[in-house]
Amino acid sequence: MALPRPVQVPSIFIVYATKSGKPDASYRSVSNYLANECDKSGRVAPIVADITDPIYRQALSSGKISGSMTSTMVLTLKEAQETSRKLGAEYLFYILAAPVATNLTAEGTLYRQGRSVWKDRQTIGMSVGDKVDADGAAMSLASTWSTKLFAGPLKELAAKPLIPTPPPEAGLVALPTAEGNPPPTSVAVDWQGPITAALKANDPWTATVLARAAVDAEPGDLARRKVLCDTLVTIGKPQLAAAEAADVATWGTPAPEWRVRAAKAYLAAGDSTKARAQLNEAVAREPDAPETRRLLGQISLVELEPVVAIEHLNAAILRDADPDGHVLRAIARAMLGGLDGLVSDWRQAKLTPKFDPSTRFKFALPLLDRVTAADITETRDLLARCVVNRADPANAETRDRLEKRVKARLAYLSETGVPLANT
Repeated sequence: MALPRPVQVPSIFIVYATKSGKPDASYRSVSNYLANECDKSGRVAPIVADITDPIYRQALSSGKISGSMTSTMVLTLKEAQETSRKLGAEYLFYILAAPVATNLTAEGTLYRQGRSVWKDRQTIGMSVGDKVDADGAAMSLASTWSTKLFAGPLKELAAKPLIPTPPPEAGLVALPTAEGNPPPTSVAVDWQGPITAALKANDPWTATVLARAAVDAEPGDLARRKVLCDTLVTIGKPQLAAAEAADVATWGTPAPEWRVRAAKAYLAAGDSTKARAQLNEAVAREPDAPETRRLLGQISLVELEPVVAIEHLNAAILRDADPDGHVLRAIARAMLGGLDGLVSDWRQAKLTPKFDPSTRFKFALPLLDRVTAADITETRDLLARCVVNRADPANAETRDRLEKRVKARLAYLSETGVPLANT
């Protein structure tokens, strides 16, 4: 909803419509969330096509624009463009949505004085258990679009944020009473406890709602943002957690840390491409951060590039004694056939107190299975070549290389433990 602004800035008319042309209130709040982001930025002054917006409601009641005094009306693109012109808005952001079951596919198009200047399409799923968090999906969509708009077509506009309400003057602060009693103080609110309790009670819906509410109450509190990300990962929504973390990373100061957090969430979601993009940004700001290099090594292993993985892990181990670096490097060496180095890495990892040898079991097993499958193909090729020319020196080299790989993988599997859940 638009707020009064002391400084003149261009207006943007935000319209939510559905492809069916029928009213749908499920994700309609994306308009107001996007308007809030515009208000915080100060680059544009939002007007929402909803009677809850004072500017839009006033224009309807005065007859300046035509339309229904209901919050569920749907404007066609032509109607939205005409209304935008009458409202004097320089920009129009037209959202064409297609809600289906637990997903929202939406296309946002930015028009400037009637001409399309930018377009983006997003598909968001937001189900928690057997419920749909349409409000959470709308919030995520608005956050994504606002970030892209302010980094793209609207980046040249000067930011003129709303002036915050100043704190009360000293004379207005409560003073001790005549009896000497001190003035009442604010009581700290336990916002994290209920979230933890909901997760322990296996109630992901409540946990997510509470985590989002905590962030809404204090948007700049990074501790609350962290808990929200962790909660989303815990309930099986790592993609949303990654989007939240990536958004925080654009704030500036916490960028490297939150890029790493976003990368971890993308990895949990199985999206190594986006994880690598976040880590590359983190490396650009802090080239030798051990955790970043470990994650890059992990991604390289997933992409079956153990040589590249070892380069990253060498850099991480040089600066950090975290045992996970040694275990990951042991996996890389098992893939390549480096038996001696593998044993050395395990020996070093075991020196760490409370080290759990089964930590990377689920990660390593499919990787070793994939490279072993490739070795089987190479073994079959070797057998065929031996039939043709058994004495060829290249055959002996191939045999020795395959033998080293087999021995290294057997050594790795003899060192690692099997998690109790897998027994």
